[in-house]
Amino acid sequence: MFESLFAAWAGWRGYSILSQQNASSYEEIAKIPLSEGRSVLSDRLCEDFINLGHKEIAPDFWSNLDLGEDSGLKDRKRWQAVRDFCENCAKRRAFEAGFRRDHGLKSDASVEIPRDALAKTE
Repeated sequence: MFESLFAAWAGWRGYSILSQQNASSYEEIAKIPLSEGRSVLSDRLCEDFINLGHKEIAPDFWSNLDLGEDSGLKDRKRWQAVRDFCENCAKRRAFEAGFRRDHGLKSDASVEIPRDALAKTE
């Protein structure tokens, strides 16, 4: 439990530091779950972010985000990055589940994402 909380804090802290650098940092962080191979960060954070994006934050909030600059949200680009990270985590999880199924692996087996396997989903 402590390790998961520490990983979440470390990920968020890294995100906060990088996001202050420039707008493209948000986009780069949101793409982390689409990385090839194993992603320890994705393994540790994706479940929490999927729950956050799909269960804990109301759909109306995300609809408001879709209004663009007219949404009136403070730090709209950060929230967009959070949503993109959540969606990319969901894509990674779906790919991993399909890979396990197609290759007869156990549901908890580690999956190495092949190069460019998730690139077409961006």
